[in-house]
Amino acid sequence: MLKSIFWKIFLSFWLVMLFVVTVTTLLSLNIGSDWAKQVAGFNFWELPDMAQDAYDQNGIEGVRNLLEDQTNFPPGLTLYILDDEGNDILDRDTQLARPPWLKGRMSSKLLQIIPQIQLRTDEGAAYRVLMGRAEPKPLGVLGAPEIRGVVIPVALIVSALACLLLTQYFSRPLARMVEAARELAEGNLARRVAIGSRSDEIGMLGRQFDAMADKIQ
Repeated sequence: MLKSIFWKIFLSFWLVMLFVVTVTTLLSLNIGSDWAKQVAGFNFWELPDMAQDAYDQNGIEGVRNLLEDQTNFPPGLTLYILDDEGNDILDRDTQLARPPWLKGRMSSKLLQIIPQIQLRTDEGAAYRVLMGRAEPKPLGVLGAPEIRGVVIPVALIVSALACLLLTQYFSRPLARMVEAARELAEGNLARRVAIGSRSDEIGMLGRQFDAMADKIQ
């Protein structure tokens, strides 16, 4: 089977893809584990204080800046600041504005008995502060900078090396046959390809060329 050019090309590209997928999977598992540790070790009761500190320093614009920077929060979680009409100040989906451990039918009832944390403004307005799930990324963990910064370069380097080796593997003997055919046409009947013991279609073509040249000579 491996004597065929078809299978050599197929297996070469398949191995490159397998390598890239393996690296991506291992990195994803490692980053996912790190994210879980960050969430487990985070003190969630500090989040309302962060919002209040941001407001005390730069007003409601400071709170917006705090919320827009996801690095201020554990992976997958964020704060939602709701006005008196229940709208988030960043116009995000408030369906995500609930503690991530509250799921199922009892979640709405449990939310009613959880003490409401409020952000007090200088004008006397009060915003509700809720912790909830961050808006999901289109690629999930695959969209993490840690993966993009490793997988893309690795994929480019590995695929470039594989293509370079394949190109040399197939182009060199073909170039020798082109040169041999040119010399044979010019009258050098002693010119041979001497392809060696290569067993694929290129090797067979080279040996057939040499056999033809022997008969012509």
